[in-house]
Amino acid sequence: ERELDKLKQQDQANKKELELQERELDKLKQQDQANKKELELQKRELDKLKQQDQAHEGELITIKASANITENQVETLRREAEVKQVAFSASLMDSGSGDVGPFNAKTTLVFRRVVTNIGNAYNPNTGFFIAPVRGVYHFVFHIHGHGHASHPTGAVLFKNGEKTFIAYEQQPSHF
Repeated sequence: ERELDKLKQQDQANKKELELQERELDKLKQQDQANKKELELQKRELDKLKQQDQAHEGELITIKASANITENQVETLRREAEVKQVAFSASLMDSGSGDVGPFNAKTTLVFRRVVTNIGNAYNPNTGFFIAPVRGVYHFVFHIHGHGHASHPTGAVLFKNGEKTFIAYEQQPSHF
């Protein structure tokens, strides 16, 4: 009978142990379910973050392109805002004096001897000065004519194809 009591006690202890293990197993199952739910939430959050990341990448590309455009515009404005220096000095003759003409039609005088041409606005092949920037320009020319009262000497300064200044000299015969 002692043996039987021992076995009964052992059986009781085993049952209690089994109940404890079953409760522990239930707790672990609940924890597993909670972990699965948490993992699912994290997966959804990760997918959401990936989508946001892709959207941000697109925005970043757009912003970079816009920044490049803006940088180019700023550089263009900076170059345009720079004070450009323009000056030229030219003469018809290499040295001394001489005659040019006579002409019986309007003729563009081409000042081929260029002393100074800062900014390269004067073209010694065409005789045209094209102002590269808005500003005030100062032109000086001197005319002198030999000849007859019926042949006046003149010079005209044109701006955009229109007469701006005219200088004439008319002298008596054989001045």
